[in-house]
Amino acid sequence: MKIRFPLIPVIKTAAVLCFLFPLVSIYAILAGVFGDGAYDSVLVPVLVAFLLAGGIGLCCGAFPVARLRRKNGRFSVLLSNILLLFVAIACAAAGFAAAMWLLPLPSGNSYLYMGAVAVGCFISVLLCCRIWEWDYDNILTRYYLIFLMIADVLCCFLCWIFRKPLEYSVLSLTFLTSACVYAAAKNQGNIDYLMTNRSNRSTSILPKRMRWYSFSLVALIFVCIFGGYFLRKPIAALFNGILQLFKTLFVGLIRLLPSDSGEYTESDTPTQMSPQDMGLPMDEGGSSPLWSIIGVLLIFLIIGLIIYYRREIWNAIRSIAAKIRDAALSFFLHSRTPSALADVNQYFEDNVEEVSRDPGSFWKQQRPYDIHRFKKDYRAFRKMNDSPEKYREGYRLAMLLLLLKKKPIIPADTPVEILHKAGNILPPDLFACVTESYCQVRYGDAFPSESQMSELTSLLSEYGK
Repeated sequence: MKIRFPLIPVIKTAAVLCFLFPLVSIYAILAGVFGDGAYDSVLVPVLVAFLLAGGIGLCCGAFPVARLRRKNGRFSVLLSNILLLFVAIACAAAGFAAAMWLLPLPSGNSYLYMGAVAVGCFISVLLCCRIWEWDYDNILTRYYLIFLMIADVLCCFLCWIFRKPLEYSVLSLTFLTSACVYAAAKNQGNIDYLMTNRSNRSTSILPKRMRWYSFSLVALIFVCIFGGYFLRKPIAALFNGILQLFKTLFVGLIRLLPSDSGEYTESDTPTQMSPQDMGLPMDEGGSSPLWSIIGVLLIFLIIGLIIYYRREIWNAIRSIAAKIRDAALSFFLHSRTPSALADVNQYFEDNVEEVSRDPGSFWKQQRPYDIHRFKKDYRAFRKMNDSPEKYREGYRLAMLLLLLKKKPIIPADTPVEILHKAGNILPPDLFACVTESYCQVRYGDAFPSESQMSELTSLLSEYGK
């Protein structure tokens, strides 16, 4: 399927950059414990510095470092490591200088903050370069989200303990962005898993715009979440107005009731609610140009999504209206007289039930096979005694490893065809020896020797650690 916009590379790039967000939380902890507080005016430049350093590391991992490592030589690997280390040190020095000139640093602990920015830039380059080699749907996991949540909660707790101010905008937006990218990556990864587990084992038969339709549904959910976050002030004002209206109506009804004393106290009049009553901090009463621009952009984005899905929305409204109409008609015009068929046979009962043509339910699918489950199966393989069953189990793990690397292997493939399809995913010479030994064990009823078992173990050990 040809897509004009590279959806998967963009999701992978965003996932790699989101992997740097815990560094911002750690910097906020340092600012809250040793500094004057974690302000957005400090966290935003730090976040930008880490993202720029991560982008440089990502470019190194995608182009020069990747080309050097494809040569499979010790000198090439050493040269790629030296290049990566030089780029990381240069970014760390640039981050140190930028923190010195651009960040509002306290006088007592200025070198601590500049060193933290330099170390963060150094780690960002290394992380993004290495993580670029991973699959896009295995970069952000639920463990990463749990770690990021713990880091944010720890930052809030320490700032509260040390009585330091903390602004939540950067921390909350980084977590929401990470959750959005995680959901988009898992959504596209599930599509790949469902299509590669079909009989043809190919993702080229994806229906037209299937990826974009699924991605847009996930994006619509997070647009609503981000819209609620950025438009929380107008939403709070709207609910405040609704509450004032109800209070006014209530006071009007109280006035209509007869009372002994016709006096009207001032406490009966509705009072204007403060920002604290609306659930907002005291300093959020005013407006910011940046927040206003983002709110306007979100409004236009929501309107664009409504226009794009106008047919689906209209069909859903018609379906809901039809169900409400049928329910109202059945409630008001319900006839209690039995039908003619029921008069003939009062024990006759006709039930119509729609049965799915597929015996397996989509929602009961197991979670996708990933590298963590492969490592678990590899540990179980190592505990087995040497036998033909163990050798066949190890060859099965090698096939699962090729499937994890998106190789189109089908059950009808012969071991020789699988060897040609593997390419350079597994060491060619070693995998050829393992394939020959597997044919002897599987089809010749031979018992694997100690050297054959060691070859199979060394083939899987690189990915099973």
